[in-house]
Amino acid sequence: MNKELSTKEKISIFLRSFFIQAGWNYLRYQNIGYLFCVHGRLRKIYEKDEAFRKALLRNFEIFNTQPYMSCFVIGNALKMEEAPENPEKEKNILQIRQSLACAYASIGDRLFWARLRIAAFAVTVFLVVLLMNPMDLSGLVKLSFLSLLLPTLLYAGFSVYIRWKGLGYGYDCGGKSSCGLDFMNWNRLIKFSSLAGFGLSAFLLVFFSFVFVYSAAGAGTARIPGHLLFAISAIAAQRYFRARKKDLGWTVGAVFIFSFAINLLVKI
Repeated sequence: MNKELSTKEKISIFLRSFFIQAGWNYLRYQNIGYLFCVHGRLRKIYEKDEAFRKALLRNFEIFNTQPYMSCFVIGNALKMEEAPENPEKEKNILQIRQSLACAYASIGDRLFWARLRIAAFAVTVFLVVLLMNPMDLSGLVKLSFLSLLLPTLLYAGFSVYIRWKGLGYGYDCGGKSSCGLDFMNWNRLIKFSSLAGFGLSAFLLVFFSFVFVYSAAGAGTARIPGHLLFAISAIAAQRYFRARKKDLGWTVGAVFIFSFAINLLVKI
């Protein structure tokens, strides 16, 4: 029987990887989703029921990594499952799988959660203001939905690419404790993302400063203190919630509530 991973199986595992967090739990984290990804392939590798049962139990152990990077680990582990039986096989699979899961969790969190997700949000905010602001000269006000669609597609597209390529790359280098870590220069990519995020933040600061000056000049100097108060409150809220390790949603919510309250007071 040919036990090489077929394209059909690869597509099936790839699609199943999108549900790796569906059975997340506090006992073994993503183990249910992980077993869901590899179950079909294990059935083809182990034709005998007893060997299949042992493989299921082995792959039901604790598993936790960054979901977009999980396919690197899945491909690696499946390749090791295909190896001939030996006394060290199960031990090696569990050790290498766990070490790779931790490594990719660190890389994925730093790259996707801490940088690309924030950058996508910043681009969305900028495009919303650009396409809906009366100063916009592009004439694309009716296409403001692109401000939501484009950053999402870019972020999601890159994550899907990493899933697909990671599965194949992990399978090809299966059995190595550093499998997939050389797929690209992760540290350079993370550093570049940090610099890009900083540049984007600086650009947004300059852009919104221009908007502030423009709107203040049009409304008269009487409204300048209100604009300054809003900007200061936004910065203060961001620093406050960041110090307490809260996500960006807390800052956005606080600024929205503050703005609503100030608007009510002004009307009164």
